[in-house]
Amino acid sequence: KIPAEYVRLTEDDSVDKCLELMSNFWHIMEPEPPNLVISVVGGAKNFKLDGRNRSIFSNGLTKVMFV
Repeated sequence: KIPAEYVRLTEDDSVDKCLELMSNFWHIMEPEPPNLVISVVGGAKNFKLDGRNRSIFSNGLTKVMFV
């Protein structure tokens, strides 16, 4: 079975369990820890981007990863 690429958490979820998931199932610390972990807060219910705004968002996110 292929592990999921993301996880949805609530404020009641254990940080230790989340780290255990990322370490033991995603192997996120191998071969070395990531330089960036992105946390998205809020729902995507009304989050729709057209082509131009999607491109701006994607480019901005990419720039942040390489700062």
